[in-house]
Amino acid sequence: MIEQVLVDAYGDDERLWSFRQWFEDHVTLPFPATVVGADVEVVEVDYDGDDRRGLTARVAKDGEEHRVSLLDVTPGRAVPSDTARLLAAYRRWSGVDSDEGKQ
Repeated sequence: MIEQVLVDAYGDDERLWSFRQWFEDHVTLPFPATVVGADVEVVEVDYDGDDRRGLTARVAKDGEEHRVSLLDVTPGRAVPSDTARLLAAYRRWSGVDSDEGKQ
């Protein structure tokens, strides 16, 4: 999946924009997740151009919204498999879930 997302992206900035676009095109929002153990709903995935921060998630809980790193989001059990796979691909590319790091 990472190869599909990054096929025409060069450099981290373009790669992050590409991942952001895939989230927009392939993920149904909102979806349930947890952030630091708290149940939330992810209502948006975005990239503000800061390649050190990476993708962010706008999450909602009890009528309040917060922006967090997408790397801090753990998908809930009811998340569609394509959403979970894209989150896992982003984490893998970011080096969070592997020893390989960015390709």
